[in-house]
Amino acid sequence: MCELYLKGSIEPDNACAILDQAIRFDFLDLKQQCLNLIENKSKCVLESDAFVEMSVEGLKEVLEMNRMLCSESEVYLACKRWASKRIESNEKHATADAIRIKLGYEIINLIRFPSMPLEQFTDVVSNDSVLTKDETLSVYQTIIKKKKCLEV
Repeated sequence: MCELYLKGSIEPDNACAILDQAIRFDFLDLKQQCLNLIENKSKCVLESDAFVEMSVEGLKEVLEMNRMLCSESEVYLACKRWASKRIESNEKHATADAIRIKLGYEIINLIRFPSMPLEQFTDVVSNDSVLTKDETLSVYQTIIKKKKCLEV
């Protein structure tokens, strides 16, 4: 009964909260319905208040999706907002190091940095120090190699 009600209530501003409940109670159909909405309304979902309130498990589910209708830089910025919300709720400042620690290795690796255009990666990611220098260099190398392959 509850699952049926939730299925009829999914909107971009609550999809992440409902996704968390679907994961928690193992409602597979509801989970898939949430992921479908997130895929089709990605930008609205990433900008929602519910996104920054989402659990780590929910965030991982979203990041593991094969397709979203937004840029990967928008995904990255939403993940930074998600981490900042958690840091600031403990009355601390959301520094680049604190954001990196809160996101953790697993979440950082789910963000598809190499899929960003070079300029976008440079403008949005490279200067904020969330990635290590080695990670930043590795992403640059991958983007440039990919770009060279496309030019040939």
